Amino acid sequence: MNTGTLEDYLAVVAPSVPGELVSRDNLAHIKAVARFLPRQMTSYLGLECRLGTGPSRVDLAVATNAREAAVLGGRGFPLWDNSELEGAEDGMSRLVWSCLRQFYGLWAEAASGWPEQIDSLWLELDVDGRPAGLPVPNFFFRLRGGVTSGEGGLAAEGYRWIAQMALPVVLGRPVAASLEKQMLACLVAARPARLVHVGLMLPRTTDSLRLVFGHVPISDVPAVLSQLGWPGSPRALAARLKPLPDWVDSVALHVDLGERLGAQIGLECYVRDKGQSDAWRPLLHGLIACGLCRPDKAEALLRAWPGYTTEDTCPDRWPENLAMVSSLLGFRARSAFVRSVHHVKLTYDPAGGMEAKAYLAIEHRWLWAAAEEPER
Repeated sequence: MNTGTLEDYLAVVAPSVPGELVSRDNLAHIKAVARFLPRQMTSYLGLECRLGTGPSRVDLAVATNAREAAVLGGRGFPLWDNSELEGAEDGMSRLVWSCLRQFYGLWAEAASGWPEQIDSLWLELDVDGRPAGLPVPNFFFRLRGGVTSGEGGLAAEGYRWIAQMALPVVLGRPVAASLEKQMLACLVAARPARLVHVGLMLPRTTDSLRLVFGHVPISDVPAVLSQLGWPGSPRALAARLKPLPDWVDSVALHVDLGERLGAQIGLECYVRDKGQSDAWRPLLHGLIACGLCRPDKAEALLRAWPGYTTEDTCPDRWPENLAMVSSLLGFRARSAFVRSVHHVKLTYDPAGGMEAKAYLAIEHRWLWAAAEEPER
């Protein structure tokens, strides 16, 4: 059994993580969580860091594709062993991870039905201080192609499987009928916005569902929220967002459903040519002017973080599973971890104002000699 963990991957990029964005203590806490997660579950990690002057907590995101889930669908990996789940923070954490194990297996093994409509799985682990064990994660799945409601809400009805089949596997019990009704109503009300992610905020004490609508033009956000029955003021939000079209190409809109639609929203901001670090400069400078980003953090995001680390630069830290494949490929490809900015997220609460965060992407790719372009 290969017992390597995601801590091995973080060890490779750790020297390139700017201290302005992720402190040494933050990184140690992230590594402590990654130590519980087998490296076979992903080749794509994310670090969420705050850009303002407030608390500097950093969280961890992990994406799993179908190929990786197929590997994890079996047993023999630390995350799926009951003995390893004893390292969870408490009984609730053990129950959640046990249900997640079942979901990963169903998604990997199903030849048809609702699992085929899921493109990838994501875990977001909030890391606030040194963890006592494996914490309860937020859980998301990405819909293959997304969904938008048709006339009369017929397309929305076709997605009852989300609440009736998929989410109960993770919860270990049925979803409340009122929450299912809210979700379907949101799909109808938000059109033509397209639902791309569905998430369960599992650490919360009551059932909380997050819907993410993708590729929404900035100018449409207040109108979409108004259609959803958002309790905030669309006009006040429009005033706050007025400069964004000059800095941002499109956003993904996050809304939370519980007993009612939540007041806090999230806006994942994307720019054209986001692979070029300077493409983020107008947005970051705009956030500095608004008091939402420290100048030193913006500079670290633009200059210190983007790049890639190859095996030949630090062979002593390279994970042995990747080094083994690399040796088989010989000179045909190089193993590399690519560092980039995935998106900048703005969190807005009418009662608490706005906060900016950056998502630092870490992805393993193979640099093929013929093309010299990173390919996964």
